[in-house]
Amino acid sequence: MQNYTRAVYEHDGLLPIPEDAETTQMGNEYYPEGLAAVVRFVSENLKMPMMITENGVGTDDDIRRVAFINRALKGGHDCITEGYEILGCMHWCLKDNFE
Repeated sequence: MQNYTRAVYEHDGLLPIPEDAETTQMGNEYYPEGLAAVVRFVSENLKMPMMITENGVGTDDDIRRVAFINRALKGGHDCITEGYEILGCMHWCLKDNFE
């Protein structure tokens, strides 16, 4: 599973990112809580262990990067505590996309 942000939908389709939301360099919502949300959703629908193969944030502000990592990992830990089976997590890193 890979997760970087969230997309919110309602009956008419995709909702815009809230105007007051912090965004990443790529224009996505800065939302580290998305990792735990997608773990719960996928686990409830697939009923199988998962490996988080990518998670991270595009930002040039290391303070925001550290906060993102901490909040995302806390959400993953909360999921494990709740009984969801996460086999491991690989964070998006410096060498990712080094083509």
